[in-house]
Amino acid sequence: MALKFGMVTVLLGVASVIDIRKRKVPNLLCVLAALCGLLPPVRPCIAGMLVALPMLMVGAVSGGIGGGDVKLVAALGFSLGLERTVIMLIAGLVIMLTVDALRCVSGKVREKEGRAPLGKNARAYPLVPFLFAGHLAVAVMCEI
Repeated sequence: MALKFGMVTVLLGVASVIDIRKRKVPNLLCVLAALCGLLPPVRPCIAGMLVALPMLMVGAVSGGIGGGDVKLVAALGFSLGLERTVIMLIAGLVIMLTVDALRCVSGKVREKEGRAPLGKNARAYPLVPFLFAGHLAVAVMCEI
């Protein structure tokens, strides 16, 4: 399990940097994350891929979630299993909401001080870094 965790951690780290810089998640990283599911001792989990379905529906309706994020969550679900993927996603989204709340408060302070607002896309976030943080939270909670 440690080898799989290490490989997924490296892949998520690389994907985070790319997502921050380019706002894209390369398909190759999604495929490599899914292939980690084939590493022993744990078998791949098809049910874990279902975690990405709500994201797919939200992305289709609102356009707020990119396809690369959905593919990456499905690949991680295949590799990590249903329970760990759900925990990773929830932890990552809670961290993202916390960051957003802090930025929102910061923006209100900036406005009161008469400084320029944060900008048009100030509330658009790349998702993969938060998934990465959620993945590390899973490692702590599940004692990988």
